[in-house]
Amino acid sequence: MSTVRKQSNQSIFIQYLLSYLLVLIIPIIGGVMMYRQMIDVVEKDAVQSNLALLEQSKSSLEGRLAEVDNIVRLLSLDSKVTRLLAGGNNMFYDYELNLVLRNYKLTNNFIDSILVYINDSDKLISSDLVMDNPGLYYGTLFQYQDLTYEQWKRYIVGKTYYKEVLPTVNVSINGKEEPRLAFLQTIPINNSGASGAIMVLIKQSEVQNMIRPAKVEDGWVTILNESESRLVAYGDIPGTVNFDAVTKGKSNEVMQSRHQLIFSVFSPDTKWSYVAAIPKDYVMGKVNAIKMTIIAIMLIVIGFGVFVSYMLTNRNFRPIKKLFEFVKDNLGNENGRKYSFDSLQGSISELLNNNEKLKLGMMQKTPLLKAAFIERVFSGRINNGAELQLALEGAELVLPAADYVVFIVRIDSYGDASIDETSLGLSAAKVVFEKTLTDVAGTQLLVHDFEEDRVAVLFPLNAGDQAHNRAELERLLNGLHSRLKDNNGISTSFSVGSGCPSLLEAYRSFRDALDALQYGSGGNERIVWYDAGQQDRYYFYYPTDMENKLINLLKIGDIAGVTRLVGELREENVFSRKLSREVTGYFQSAIRNTYVRLVSQLVREDAAIIDCLTEEIKLAEQTKRAEELLEQIQRVARILSERMNDKKQKQTSQLRDQVMAYICDSFANPNLSLYMIASRFGMTEVYMSRFFKEHAGENISQYIERIRMETAKKLLVETQTSVNEVAEQVGYTSAQVFRRAYKRVYGTVPSART
Repeated sequence: MSTVRKQSNQSIFIQYLLSYLLVLIIPIIGGVMMYRQMIDVVEKDAVQSNLALLEQSKSSLEGRLAEVDNIVRLLSLDSKVTRLLAGGNNMFYDYELNLVLRNYKLTNNFIDSILVYINDSDKLISSDLVMDNPGLYYGTLFQYQDLTYEQWKRYIVGKTYYKEVLPTVNVSINGKEEPRLAFLQTIPINNSGASGAIMVLIKQSEVQNMIRPAKVEDGWVTILNESESRLVAYGDIPGTVNFDAVTKGKSNEVMQSRHQLIFSVFSPDTKWSYVAAIPKDYVMGKVNAIKMTIIAIMLIVIGFGVFVSYMLTNRNFRPIKKLFEFVKDNLGNENGRKYSFDSLQGSISELLNNNEKLKLGMMQKTPLLKAAFIERVFSGRINNGAELQLALEGAELVLPAADYVVFIVRIDSYGDASIDETSLGLSAAKVVFEKTLTDVAGTQLLVHDFEEDRVAVLFPLNAGDQAHNRAELERLLNGLHSRLKDNNGISTSFSVGSGCPSLLEAYRSFRDALDALQYGSGGNERIVWYDAGQQDRYYFYYPTDMENKLINLLKIGDIAGVTRLVGELREENVFSRKLSREVTGYFQSAIRNTYVRLVSQLVREDAAIIDCLTEEIKLAEQTKRAEELLEQIQRVARILSERMNDKKQKQTSQLRDQVMAYICDSFANPNLSLYMIASRFGMTEVYMSRFFKEHAGENISQYIERIRMETAKKLLVETQTSVNEVAEQVGYTSAQVFRRAYKRVYGTVPSART
């Protein structure tokens, strides 16, 4: 009997244990499925990320080459170049052009050297030197590849070049040989003949630095021109690479070789192909790391789950074991189970009665529970599915298992006579809105009354069909607006958040709707969608108009304005996008280019400002974090603000002294007035009056009168000049007016020897 009982107990125990273990299989299956999906996501992300980085390399490089092209065009139109092309042979012109070339080189760190060759006079003028007879110096001070001087001349003027970028070759300047690219332009531009040429030399290392963020260890990057000649390369390129397979004038091309993924981006402007390769091990290394992590987690979960399952089975089986032992020992095996549960009937009946009382109490509290549930959903204070289910049951709500979206309704006006124009008017409008919403939607929706004139609505969506969902929601909102406007005179506007897969994430859609409401504030759109402000996460946020505004604010030293822009950049790049190291590298390059542009625009300022910005450019090249770059911008703003304020104070003092000197020179003119002074200095009367009062400490009319009175008193005391003559000499048309003014200032009438 004991053996049979033991075997029976073991059988029941195993059944309980298996039920726990079966539940444990569910997260294991989920983990395997998640791993497979993660592999696809990582591979796609690697491809998209590298293509995006290569695209930004293209944009950055072609932007710098556009700057070079602008410089070349300006040089081709420069009077010094045109004089030389016309046959001018004056060393003074040569040195003037040398200074111009040097300034362009100093203000653009992308350029290594600029050379202008005039064919008729056989002159070579560069940013480094002037060679009146270049044949004597060629090979010592300058040499292009291994060409002789005559070969080089035929090369650059033997045919017409238009914005031609030549492949990297070794170029010697002042005895220093280094790989350089050449930007070659025949001059005059758009002329059938070649009277000369402008050659801009760019160090290969400068171009490599711009494309370096797209490279990983054992990878490479190269740029091919239209004829598939290699302009520049970085890294070791295997000889087995078939560039024909990836350079067919198409962007976002991906080709898999045995050991590498090769990416190609085509530029329709330059007809160049930007080709990069990364090792497959680099991509799969991330996948393998995730794989090992998931396997380790799954093994830990399985081991821990088996242990917990055994402990739970052992603990929960004890009362059941005792119950069945009691049934078998006292009631028999046939009817024991029936009689043993009947014995619990009294307790169960009492439990049911208590449950009914609890339900009655809950029904009375249902409105409050529903309001509390809605507030928890929209604030994101429901942590898991079990908690959500309990909250739904407590609020007696049954919501479909679907995707959701939150839209916010703003009541703009409520001018219908049926709604009182009192503090209760908005409340009445909201009641009318909820009733109309139920009628239009055909069902009751969850409504969150979170502000005086705004409510949020949770709207269920059909899974997957985004276009259909958007169209249906737009139809609902337009119908709701029309019904409220036509029937009740209530004007509304809407903002719609992003979709969410469950109620647990409804708070995010609510937050997005709030952002969309702020994004569309002040606009005329009736419906503002959250995705109207979304940005590509593979790019840093630094639009051109923001860069131009930042440069202007830095130039005038506006710290408050710079701080506002830096705050926007920080919010988007540091907190929202969380830039990767590679993209941060491009952001760093963009900030560095901003400083270069700022230097070029401040080139006529004092040398201290230029030196300061040059040091900041060097620091920007060493900065690795976006946050540090933004802090550096604010530091530059403070430095420039101090410089600009000093300069502004100096200019203000100079202008004040000039105005005072002009008044002192012109006070004898009876027509001297605020209008005359303002016109003399190109200001409005209002601005001149305010400027003089602020910086001289008195009104301009008071200052004119004081100068006239002091001069008049001096004349009366030191000379034998009559009062009438003094009045005329100090700018009064009438001696009587002069006497009244003199008495008002000095308290006595004017007379000789006063």
